Amino acid sequence: MSVGVVDFDNDHKNYFAALNAIEQALRDGTRDEALLLCRAFLELAIAHGRREEEFLRQANYPRMDKIMDSQVEAQATINGLLELIRSAPDDALRRVVEMRHMVVTYLLDGDINYKSFVEAKPASTRPDRSAR
Repeated sequence: MSVGVVDFDNDHKNYFAALNAIEQALRDGTRDEALLLCRAFLELAIAHGRREEEFLRQANYPRMDKIMDSQVEAQATINGLLELIRSAPDDALRRVVEMRHMVVTYLLDGDINYKSFVEAKPASTRPDRSAR
């Protein structure tokens, strides 16, 4: 499910790693650890969204609003997970499982679409693929 931008692909891998770590902390009953991991996950999602927005602006991607709406929704979902970890850890555990599916859907419905758009551009007009 690579989008062809190394930094973004790494972020996406880190999304799954974060969700796995949060799930393990919840299963271990270490709520404080789960909260720390979830806050770090939120920071990753915010930073990723900013870099992705800049990249898509440089690429003049016509459906950038859809991607950015997905970013806002993802960040809200992570904030919701933080609240569940605080108030209902069992519900948070179920939500983590759902969120894995949400990430896959996000990649397949959104990010993967700009890969072909960017690759179709002449090399001289493509944005920096490192996304830094």
